Amino acid sequence: MPSRTYAGLFLLSAATLALEISLTRLLSVVSSYHLAFFAVATAMLGATAGTITVYIMPRWFDPAHLRGSVQRATAAFGVSVFVPLIVLCATPLVLYWSIMSVMGLLLVTASISLPYYFAGVAIGALLTRGALPVGRMYAADLVGAAAGCLMVLGAMEFIDAPSLIIVCGALGLFAAMALGGDDGSAIARKRLGLAALGFVAFAGVNSLTKYGIRPIMVKSILLPPAAYVAERWNSYSRVVVFKESQGQFPFHGPSPKAPKVVARYFGMNIDGDAGTNVMRADATGDVAPLKYDVTNIVHALRPTGPQCVIGVGGGRDIWSALLFGHESVTGVELNPIFIDLLKGRFRDYSKLAGRPDVQLVVDEARSYLSRSTSSFDVIQMSLIDTFAATSAGAFSLSENGLYTVNGWKIFLSRLTPRGIFTVSRWYTPGNLGETGRVVSMAMATLMELGVSDPARHIVLIASAGVSTLLLAREPFSDADLAALRRVVADLEFIPLIVPGVPVEHPVIAQLLKARPRDELLAAAALSPFNY
Repeated sequence: MPSRTYAGLFLLSAATLALEISLTRLLSVVSSYHLAFFAVATAMLGATAGTITVYIMPRWFDPAHLRGSVQRATAAFGVSVFVPLIVLCATPLVLYWSIMSVMGLLLVTASISLPYYFAGVAIGALLTRGALPVGRMYAADLVGAAAGCLMVLGAMEFIDAPSLIIVCGALGLFAAMALGGDDGSAIARKRLGLAALGFVAFAGVNSLTKYGIRPIMVKSILLPPAAYVAERWNSYSRVVVFKESQGQFPFHGPSPKAPKVVARYFGMNIDGDAGTNVMRADATGDVAPLKYDVTNIVHALRPTGPQCVIGVGGGRDIWSALLFGHESVTGVELNPIFIDLLKGRFRDYSKLAGRPDVQLVVDEARSYLSRSTSSFDVIQMSLIDTFAATSAGAFSLSENGLYTVNGWKIFLSRLTPRGIFTVSRWYTPGNLGETGRVVSMAMATLMELGVSDPARHIVLIASAGVSTLLLAREPFSDADLAALRRVVADLEFIPLIVPGVPVEHPVIAQLLKARPRDELLAAAALSPFNY
């Protein structure tokens, strides 16, 4: 009996933590990564309500009724995981000032709290009313919780978050089997075991079809299964591949002189937000319009030499490098799903995988470049976003380590003496936002590296709502600036920062004049954003 109790508590704790992380992943898809903490908050709400129930209703948990009450609560946990799963997959969770928005949030709060209420009842009763040593019980609880966290990391390489939530329900039913008493419960244990196996089988089937239990409202947009051709999950993303599109070439920041051409591509996004495209590349002409995108202006100065692309996505930046003439390109991608797609399903469509001049690496770019002994003439980071919560929870994004001074110091250290690090972000003249942030980070990075005149190392060019920063290890040469002026004039880009030319934007001008770092902080304070 003690061993069964320890095993039951272990399984219930594992299921509870796995459910919490799985709901974090699902919330990031249906609403926003900002709500990743919501799974933790509602878990605490439900578990606290459950333990209060144990306190105010002691007769339910006296020695004569304890095992029956705990078994029922644990079984209820296993079944009730379907409530938040169905509600989250079917309810648009939109946060704005409206009675309906508040009602929707309350509905989601109640539904997510429900399984944790039953878990709180069972775990609270076992720890406070059970006769076994509390130290050993608490050890089973903690080890089970740790195992549940590890289970998510492994399981989500094979199944999706909704299916994993169903597996959590199965673990709850297995826990209920173990926690039941001996007298008169053999039939109940058998039924619970069969139900748990049924849950596992259902989860397996659900993971194999996009027509099962899936979010139909993603970021408040209806996304029926017929809209996409592939769906892949892991512990920090849900990648969806939409049907092939044929339409206007998908530029980021096109030149006013960009050709109006039709392109074929598969659109993809992460958690219904950050997007990328797999370009068809039957011939070089399919990707030739990339020369007119402001994100690729670095190639006008460094058209050859080894290049590193941070964030492969669908591979457009790699194609840009090859199009201009770089002899070797290393693409570093954090999310293995994109590399798997490029090497598998879209191998013949994108024609990047298998090329001798292209190396695709699954790694975190900052970590990879800190270990690498290679040097590059160009390191490119164009509009790298995921907008997806990691398993760690609130405000924890996989791109957080890229947009930092310490990260940029690593990137600059991997450049050749003539190398350029290029970053593209969104640009609005009236409110610099992200463009102001990259300029301030460039200045702070150069100051920390001991550069006496940082402004001579920085170029900023914009077009169609996108700005591209060029950050050079050495000051830009006269030949570089002459080439830059030619391409800016030819493609009618907007020069925001060019060494030797007065800067018109007042905030950018203040950032460039700042010396030392304290003045940079003071200049950044002129903006409503924390640069």
